Amino acid sequence: MKFALLDSAFLPRCLIAAAYAVLAFAVSMPAWGDSPRVAVWDPQVAVPGGRFPVSTDYLDRVSQWLRDGGISVQRLTAEQVADSAAFGADRFDALMLEGDAFPEIDIAAYQRFMENGGVLIALSAANPFYNKMAQDPQGLWRLSPENPNFVWQTEAINKALGIEFRYWMDMAYSAVRHAPTPLLETYLPQAKGWSLKKPLLARWYVATTGSIYPLLRSQQTAGRDYTPQMYLVANGKNRAIVCASKLFTGESDPKLWPWSRETVVAVARLAKDLHDGKVMLDKQLAVKTPTAVVLPGPLEVREAAPGIDPEQAQPVVRWGRFDGSRLDLGKTLAAGQTLKLPVGVGAEQVPGALEAGAKVELALPDLGAGPLYLRIRGAFAQTGAGLSAQADDTLLHNELLVYRLSVGTVNLSFHYKDAPNEFNRILYLPPSAGKARTLVISNPGTQTLFLDAIQIERRTKPARKMGLGLGNGVHLAFDRPTRLTPEICKDWSYFRCATRMNWIGPPDDPKRWDRYDKHVERYLALSPRVQLQLHGTPEWAAISAQRYESAGKQRPEYTPPDNEKFKEVIRRIVTKYAGRVEGWEIWNEQNITTFWMGTPEEYAALFHAVVPVIRECDPKATVIIGGLAGTVSGYVDQNAAKMVELGVTKKADLFGFHPYARNGVWDLPYCLFEGHLMNLGTDIEIYCNESGDNIVPWFGTPDSCSLTEQRIRLDRAMGRLFASGLAKLTVFNAGGDGDPYGLLDTQAQPRPAYSVFTDYLELAHPDGRRLDATLLSPDGKPIEGVYVAGASHDDGSVTLVVNPADVEAMIPSEDHSYDFTNKRKADWRCFFGKAEYETDKVTVTPGEKGYVGFYRTVELDPQAYPKIVVSVPQCAGKWSLTLKFSDGENVVLTDDSQAGEFTFAYLDKLKNTNRRSCETIFRIYGGPTTFAYVHFIASDTPRPVPQPIPVRVLAPLPKQGKYTAVARVGDAPKPVDVKIHSEQGQSWAQVDLSLTGRTVVTLKPEK
Repeated sequence: MKFALLDSAFLPRCLIAAAYAVLAFAVSMPAWGDSPRVAVWDPQVAVPGGRFPVSTDYLDRVSQWLRDGGISVQRLTAEQVADSAAFGADRFDALMLEGDAFPEIDIAAYQRFMENGGVLIALSAANPFYNKMAQDPQGLWRLSPENPNFVWQTEAINKALGIEFRYWMDMAYSAVRHAPTPLLETYLPQAKGWSLKKPLLARWYVATTGSIYPLLRSQQTAGRDYTPQMYLVANGKNRAIVCASKLFTGESDPKLWPWSRETVVAVARLAKDLHDGKVMLDKQLAVKTPTAVVLPGPLEVREAAPGIDPEQAQPVVRWGRFDGSRLDLGKTLAAGQTLKLPVGVGAEQVPGALEAGAKVELALPDLGAGPLYLRIRGAFAQTGAGLSAQADDTLLHNELLVYRLSVGTVNLSFHYKDAPNEFNRILYLPPSAGKARTLVISNPGTQTLFLDAIQIERRTKPARKMGLGLGNGVHLAFDRPTRLTPEICKDWSYFRCATRMNWIGPPDDPKRWDRYDKHVERYLALSPRVQLQLHGTPEWAAISAQRYESAGKQRPEYTPPDNEKFKEVIRRIVTKYAGRVEGWEIWNEQNITTFWMGTPEEYAALFHAVVPVIRECDPKATVIIGGLAGTVSGYVDQNAAKMVELGVTKKADLFGFHPYARNGVWDLPYCLFEGHLMNLGTDIEIYCNESGDNIVPWFGTPDSCSLTEQRIRLDRAMGRLFASGLAKLTVFNAGGDGDPYGLLDTQAQPRPAYSVFTDYLELAHPDGRRLDATLLSPDGKPIEGVYVAGASHDDGSVTLVVNPADVEAMIPSEDHSYDFTNKRKADWRCFFGKAEYETDKVTVTPGEKGYVGFYRTVELDPQAYPKIVVSVPQCAGKWSLTLKFSDGENVVLTDDSQAGEFTFAYLDKLKNTNRRSCETIFRIYGGPTTFAYVHFIASDTPRPVPQPIPVRVLAPLPKQGKYTAVARVGDAPKPVDVKIHSEQGQSWAQVDLSLTGRTVVTLKPEK
């Protein structure tokens, strides 16, 4: 055996003991021929944090591991790699670097190296060889060029390798099963038999002219191949070895993968054998990654897990596990079939899905004393899926579920389009149902219903407290004027407020606290229930000066802090305001770099550092994990996974979460996130503490989303959320300033949406706790689009909000006609050109691509407004008009029009004539085109007056005896019929209503 243990520069500095260790390591390796010759990039200057970090320390360690493994190593700078006299395939078998970002000056050298047989090795690259860097005059590495965004990306090396990057973050963690292939085991025999079930980051790559040979094969839950965690890619002579993360090559988690050093040596030896022509790739496994988005089905994105006991309730009988997955259940029950199952049946025999008309009859044991509740968790992907539950002859639930497409989130690059809508239904079982011997779960709809778990439960502790709040107005957050007053804010459960800790001066500044304290005191003067966000890093308290500087000029305050310095600041703040603050939130949206330029591990360290201080100084206050900016639908949320893994969830009272989603489907991200946490084994309560629609239109202007549309969306969002079991919600934002979408206007007067908030606020006061009720149609038929939320209060009263928020006939249609003026510029978006507004028109001019796009998104009701009129005073080229609906349906109204006034009737061209989100898209070609207006013409047929909807609510009562009931719709009284029942020590109410809108019912015990 020949071993090149150390290079000549290293040998004189080596100690004898280290040499013996090297020899022992080398002898443990399989017998190889000549030593591989590996160049390792020497960046000379590290790039800490940021978008694409480069670690000089890591590459130093890699170099030493290679030497210890008998590899000949030479460190080369970017300039040396670019020099053909210093670097080439005649001198080296392989070039190693981290690989996400690389020197732009080396592109030609990499191509030449591969063409001559050399092998590139990316040791930690989710996006291998994709981001160009260059050194600035100070020698610091920066993306090249830094502006505009993404121009630093290059496909040069990927094209040479025959692979293509697909940007789709929902795929990034979709592979959950990982195992070594025989090719890797040849060079790393220690890994034989190893496997892992866990979502791991790998960006989506598709082979074009190249082939992908997995070293660590990665598959989705259904067994489909995905971009491997480690792979060889070959395209003729061009070859590279790619590893997606330092888990396998950087000792980031030795418990999961204890062979990082050996892996680095193994891929070096593989590279040499490739260079020497000793690896016959035609005999190796090649995989084809998906060429189109392939995500697991509803409730299949998570592996089966032990799950949780929701809210620590005692399961009297349970089918499946509350783990956010249906993979522990059995096969889908086909349409129209009936399955009867005995008591004690295993989860694998319970259907994981019910097609239309299918039902499963579950034999029940003796259920014992009540009160009892039925909890059903599942998912649906289309409107028309149904859920019915019946205990013997007692109907408990019968609903057709409404799926509303959500096309985006406000802060993340992830989106919810086509994501399954997971749901909860928690139903009160009247005493007669407690005697039942059979529970029948069926699908009365036309689309498939998917199941997570079902249980009949008995409560072991009081229900969760209800809470509804508003976030501070946009202007107030930056200490600007507000019209909010203590009288306005006094009844809100929470007033969530952003503090700017970056305003705090250094310890030697005698006025260091003045600005910060003044800001906090303004909040406290407005509300007795303030929740303060503790975020923002002053420069003097940053984790390092270099990290603060690298954060750039725009948002350096979101650099992680030095935890010891931060603890000192937190101690002073919490001590000063203890007893006056309802809750302390540790940071905000730390799962995105917009608000946290650090790692999940750094956030966890901060959390563990400051929470003991808060508990010590303000022991009665609530501690909240900073609200996450949305979640993901294609895999388990990895930020949440880190919070569980690192013990953060065990130290907090609430997990903040921001369910921003378009069309008022806030329940979609909320229930997705709930499923992730269940799968991770934690039952921490989720607090939706910043909630709104998508960034456009919720943060736009009144023309991009009318105040009526804002009310409709908030009504839908709150109805769906509280029907899903949520207890705590804060809406962004209160307003009272210049923000067009605060719930209060510039004079702090209520906008239409504020009435939705105040109706649901009655659930929280005084001291409301969530009350789970049963909603039915008196005739037993399925209900569609109606939701109920309830609360019990300390005085024995009960509040119910019954809301037909998704009943189409009750949603008003709006005229989205638009006259272009220079006062209305924010509502239409322009790309690949420019839009110039004048007093009564807009001129849109194509850019370098030869055309320009110009569009606006509205919630369009085609039946109410079936025609569009477009006025085009001038046109130097031609233009087209397309209606692009959120469900994917597109209608081209014209593709070659010029100047004039045009009327387009489009209703008959649609497959789906229901109200949907719609982009009105113009494309202008050849020259400037001027538009005066776009008008929607109302139908000649009047819209039918919506008919009242009869509903029945069964609600448990806190006290025995008589109750008085009142109901209202807005300020108008509403007839209500209530029957009080008492049986087996339980008291419950049957409430019958004829719904004409969102109705608040109050039941008060008679004295």
